[in-house]
Amino acid sequence: GIEKNIAKSLAAEYGWQPYEYNECAVGNNQSTNNTIGFGALPAGNYGGSFSNFGNNAYYWSATGHSSSDSYYRCLYYNSTSVSRSYSITEFGFSVRCVRD
Repeated sequence: GIEKNIAKSLAAEYGWQPYEYNECAVGNNQSTNNTIGFGALPAGNYGGSFSNFGNNAYYWSATGHSSSDSYYRCLYYNSTSVSRSYSITEFGFSVRCVRD
């Protein structure tokens, strides 16, 4: 699934690959990002080697998909949306800890 037009409000105000071609994309005018204070950083992912640093932010969900896969959310520097997909749990994605 895709949550449309919310990525800028979740993304940190720095660190993203610049992207001038879509006014509402995360990488465009980064000083206007992070209106809700989540501060997602583009840490990329690890799947045997590091990739997508500066471009994408992958976050694991607490929701499993199968015995070997879990859901994740992703922000892309050139998009306005947050995508949802699933991947094998051996991949290295970011996590967000929330204090009770």
